[in-house]
Amino acid sequence: MNRTALLLSIFGAILVIALFFVFVFQPAREELAEVEDQIAAEQTEQERLEGEIERLRLVREAAPTVEAELATADAIIPQGPALPALVRQLQLAADESGITLNSVTTGRPAELEESPGEGLSSIDVSTQLEGGYFQVVDFLRRIEDPAITPRGIEWLNSTVNRDDESYPDLSVTLAGRAYAVIDVPLPAEPEPDPDAEATEDDDAAGDDSDDDAEDGS
Repeated sequence: MNRTALLLSIFGAILVIALFFVFVFQPAREELAEVEDQIAAEQTEQERLEGEIERLRLVREAAPTVEAELATADAIIPQGPALPALVRQLQLAADESGITLNSVTTGRPAELEESPGEGLSSIDVSTQLEGGYFQVVDFLRRIEDPAITPRGIEWLNSTVNRDDESYPDLSVTLAGRAYAVIDVPLPAEPEPDPDAEATEDDDAAGDDSDDDAEDGS
């Protein structure tokens, strides 16, 4: 009797342990695993957000430098032709160097083939000036120094004429290019020609009439 009671007690204890494992411990362990997965996902998201915050902080710190570089780039290669500003820069450099700027001629903007679709265009520039040798050199220095004249100009050739009557002044002709970013509109699709369509319809009608005549014969 005592042995049977002992076995029943052991069996009951095992059953209680099994029930506890199935209905209490196992669900709690699965719930704990889900919570740990959620914690890991939140930590990963937190690390991502911290990295994004750090990136934005660096962008904010670099913003003044980037804005200054963009302003410099816009000054060297402006948005749009900005031809009046270009003429003013040339005239200012001429006044400060003490030469006489007789004329400034600019051509129409031409899109560069090397950068299709980006709107980078070149503008032919030709200028004729008079002054002494050192004054001309000072003028070129002022034009080529971005701290003085920010607009970028590429001089391609020059012609120097010396007149004995005006010596030591020189007459100099400079030819080059300035650059600008100009939005070039896409070419419009050609509209259909109504006269051509009418001609095609008449030809089609004539072909149908010929076919009917052949069938009747």
